[in-house]
Amino acid sequence: MLAFFGQLRPYIVAMQACGGAHFWGREIGKLGHEVRLIPPPYVKPLCETILRTRLSRQAQLLQTIPGVRPVTASAVIATIGSGRQFRSGREFFAWLGLTPRTQSKGGKERLGKITKWRTAICAHSSSST
Repeated sequence: MLAFFGQLRPYIVAMQACGGAHFWGREIGKLGHEVRLIPPPYVKPLCETILRTRLSRQAQLLQTIPGVRPVTASAVIATIGSGRQFRSGREFFAWLGLTPRTQSKGGKERLGKITKWRTAICAHSSSST
């Protein structure tokens, strides 16, 4: 961790005040950074504020989907970035584990729509975050 902070130009480094925070604060401070210890009750609201202000345009767009909230949108953006590695929405949903209903006639397999049951599970899991 010190090697990481040693490569950076001086910043304000905020960390939660806990048992090891004073030690790490002194060590990081020796590298030229300004260290600020934050009382534990203030850490979660501060992180939520930072999260809200840093949501990208993509994450805000994801939040227009019913059931997708800031934490879920941020997690998706952090995991897949722009999403350009997926050729289609269908490929993205398959990556998530949501697969379409298959129908076979005469030996030819056709992929149908994602069932409402699976969509409900996706919406339920994203609304709990």
